[in-house]
Amino acid sequence: MSAQVVPGVHVSCRDNFWYWESVVLVQTLGLVAAQVFAIALDGFFQLAITLLILMAGGLVLAHCHPFEQEGPQVVQVCIVTLQAGPD
Repeated sequence: MSAQVVPGVHVSCRDNFWYWESVVLVQTLGLVAAQVFAIALDGFFQLAITLLILMAGGLVLAHCHPFEQEGPQVVQVCIVTLQAGPD
């Protein structure tokens, strides 16, 4: 299955992982919600929530291996890590 993420760029997912973009969207939504709703919390708790979401996403990505090739998986891990950058 070939999903067009960016015009002209195709990422090849395995056939049984047709829903993987939705999983990435939910993870991104979780990171944004954690930053918005945890604003009243201490910085340590914000960091802990963010790391928990990133670790859960990384474990799911490592367990499922949704991509046919290694390259797109490495790119996705780097993008998710950059999303949790400094505020």
